[in-house]
Formats: sequence, structure tokens, C-alpha cells
Amino acid sequence: MPNIQVLDPHVANLIAAGEVVERPASVAKELMENAIDAGASTVTVEINHGGLTFLRVTDDGKGIPADQLKTAFLRHATSKLRTEYDLEAIGTLGFRGEALAAIAAVSRIEALTRTADSELGASLALEGGTPGPVEEAGCPRGTTLVVRDLFFNTPARLKFMRRDSAETAAVAGLMQHLALSHPDVSFRFTKDGTESLHTPGDGKPASAVYAALGRDFAKGLVPVEGRGGEIAVSGFITAPLQGTVLDVPVKAGQAVKAGQVLVVIEAMKMENEVVAPADGTVGSVSVQKGDAVAAGDPLVTLQ
Repeated sequence: MPNIQVLDPHVANLIAAGEVVERPASVAKELMENAIDAGASTVTVEINHGGLTFLRVTDDGKGIPADQLKTAFLRHATSKLRTEYDLEAIGTLGFRGEALAAIAAVSRIEALTRTADSELGASLALEGGTPGPVEEAGCPRGTTLVVRDLFFNTPARLKFMRRDSAETAAVAGLMQHLALSHPDVSFRFTKDGTESLHTPGDGKPASAVYAALGRDFAKGLVPVEGRGGEIAVSGFITAPLQGTVLDVPVKAGQAVKAGQVLVVIEAMKMENEVVAPADGTVGSVSVQKGDAVAAGDPLVTLQ
């Protein structure tokens, strides 16, 4: 029976990388979340060939002090936790301190960073998790991480990567999700030299939706909001793009309460209920059962 022994640190890092880094989109996710946690107001992501050969994330966050740059690439090195009690009040997207070490273990990385109180920045290059010397460098405040040749030292993982177009689509989808969930951050995404996403970062969810999903989609959204006790929820729902009226359970002159169903529409193979936004009286009904309707068509007016 083989002897039980502690794994070599390099092997342990490769195993950890397999848990954290599945594809280029995983790398982009971890680096962008780090940027957001660092207080960045602008995050730029650039990729070539699906992110396998080149992936760069640039932010204007707090940056990393030069004397902590190497430490940042060690496993379980983090600025987000100090004691076990901190686990009960996690307020960041990441906290385990594994991402940078895991990414570095399976790629070639260049890091360039500067804090606001430093005149000069610092640079560090790593290959397969092995760091070179930290050197002084001129750069703006924030951090830039360039990841090259992902999975260069784990060819078995590289064989399971999909086509460049599929990997690019995965990164693009991730960018959309983060842009929509963080409208206060300006996101820019460039793939193979072509910019495909740029959000204003003005803090308005509607602006993020417009930039990330397009004008036509944004025009078809309906804002919603609600409150219960100390909890408030706001957002958007899609109006039925095209459908058929299944039922109109109200008539002109009828008094209705907030939340009461006005029209039932079948769209996208689902039943969708249009409800009264507030108490009122039905002024007019413009549709009847069996009518075909599209987004923007008048249904029922309230007085």
C-alpha cells in the first residue's frame, strides 16, 4: 500500500486550479470580482482566441502594495478575512484567497499595480505559479493582470476547451451579467480587437440594460418595484414579445385592486398575467380573448 504523504505544493496548486479555473471565463470572473472588491469604477477586459492565449483585466481600484504583490499569489492569501468571525459578515464577492494562486499555477501571468499613495507601481511575472522578482514600474493607479497561454502546462485540460467562439461567448455572457448586477461600474469588453460591450457606469440599472442587451430589448422592459417591511425589491421584467390573449377577466367601469389580474396572455409557451399596478377603475379594454398582441400594444387602461 502506498505511503500517505503531503502533496508537493506544485501538485496541490494544480489540483486547486482545477477546482477554480475551468475555462477562460472562470479566469475573467475571478479577476473582475477582485477588481470590483477593490473598489474599481472602471473594469476593462480584453481577450484573444477565446481568452486562451491572451486575457487582460485592467481596473482603477485600490491596487496592491509592492511589498504584498508576491503574497497575493500565495494560496489562502487574502485581505478580506482576518478571524473566524469575519466569515459571519462576508461583504465581498470573493474571500478565500485562492483565485490568483490557482490561475497562476496554470498560466503565464504579468501583474502591474499601483496604490494611490505610491509614486511608482510594481510589476511581477509568474510562470506556472513560480514568481520572478518584483520590480518598479510606471503605471496608473489600479491593477492590470495579463494571463497568457492558459493551461500551457496541463495539456489534458487544454484538450477539453471548446472552440474559440464558444469560449468568447462564455466570457461575453459573464460580462453582461456583471454589468447588469453592478450598474455603478463601467465595463468595457474587447474581443480580438473589437469592442462589443461598454457600459456607462452611471449607477442606473436601465443604462446597464441598454448597453448590455441593446436598445430594442431595453425598450420592451417594464420596471417593477415592491416593498415588504424593511426589504425593497426593484428591477425589470420583459413584456410579452408576441402572444395570444387567453382571458380578460375585467370590463370597462369595473373597480380593481392593486395586483388584480387584468389580462392573461400566452407568450413564449407560458401564461403571463398583466396585473393592476394600483387600485383604480378600468377605463377601457382594448383586447378580447383570442386576439394576437405584441409588446407595446394597448391592453387595458386604468383611471
